[in-house]
Amino acid sequence: MRLASRSRKLERLGCCLLIGGTLAMLGLNCAGGADSPASEEVQDDARASAFDCQMIAHTYELAKKATGNGNPPFAAILVRGDSIVAEATNTGSSTGDVTRHAELSLISDASRRFGREYLSECWLYTSTEPCVMCAGAIRWAGIPRVVYGTPQNLRGRFQEIPCREILEKIAPRTEVIGPVMQEEGQKVRSGFRRRGSPGKPHTQSETPK
Repeated sequence: MRLASRSRKLERLGCCLLIGGTLAMLGLNCAGGADSPASEEVQDDARASAFDCQMIAHTYELAKKATGNGNPPFAAILVRGDSIVAEATNTGSSTGDVTRHAELSLISDASRRFGREYLSECWLYTSTEPCVMCAGAIRWAGIPRVVYGTPQNLRGRFQEIPCREILEKIAPRTEVIGPVMQEEGQKVRSGFRRRGSPGKPHTQSETPK
């Protein structure tokens, strides 16, 4: 038991060092970006269109479904033109895989099904602002536009770095819109209570036309 506990501590330390090194290379810190505090209030992005709001509302509905499997209320969808071609929710709790964030699961599945060229013509909508890990996946997928619902600085976590700052450095051509309808998103998260019985992960996608 002591060896297992020590191993977990070393794993956490390794993760912290890896994240810290990555942030140092990006010129960012763990307190909400290079210059702005994480607690700074953010208003809804006025650039969001009616279609953007419609898609974000859909991610909030998917996020609610994620909690039915004992997972956190996070979801993402991939849109090409005016059609949703893929969607996914966070399945970290039900799978035991901490990397199964909605955006990463979505991009991983869509990359295998559609290919990078197809993804370069898609927009990604997500219920919550992407973390550092998911921002990296967005960059490698070549997704040109990201729209998110609620900002990270409402989550109360240590890793509160605006994805806009990250993508400006690693994918400057990617447009980031958000937050969008964040009050509705806060209601989804505030109503979440983690359940102890994980179920099957929720993923869905279509064949590209």
